[in-house]
Amino acid sequence: MDSCLLIVAALIVLFAVLAVAGLAIWLG
Repeated sequence: MDSCLLIVAALIVLFAVLAVAGLAIWLG
């Protein structure tokens, strides 16, 4: 198990959650 892949996957998930939350807030 490569730790770099885990870090990249975690960052992708984090940014996806932030994008969805930002859209939800922006749309009201």
